[in-house]
Amino acid sequence: MSRFKTSLVLFLSISIGLLFTSICYSDNLFKTETQYSTAILKYEKDIIDNPKDPKLYYDLAKLRYAIGDRKKALKEFQKAKELYLDQGNIEAALQLETTLNTLTLPEALEEIEKRIEKLETEVKEISEGLKK
Repeated sequence: MSRFKTSLVLFLSISIGLLFTSICYSDNLFKTETQYSTAILKYEKDIIDNPKDPKLYYDLAKLRYAIGDRKKALKEFQKAKELYLDQGNIEAALQLETTLNTLTLPEALEEIEKRIEKLETEVKEISEGLKK
């Protein structure tokens, strides 16, 4: 593995670990499954009452991420980012963009590695075909 790739993987691992730790110990999170479910229902209701409040989507995203519902968490983080942008809060939107990039980067790297392996196989097959 190249030095850059190793450094990037280490950086991402630390970033995701720190993000997860901060999410898990956030004041707005609850410790039991029942409390999580109750909190999620509360945030969903609050969002119905106030659909333009990005903080509600952000807090809901943290809850969903903490319980392992990554797909919905990413959707909520994205919605919070869009609302912050609509409100002109560029700093909050950029922080959420960084969070989204950090959370999705490992999957992107995995996909790139798969494509590289596929290309290497194709190059090898073409090379062997040219030798014949």
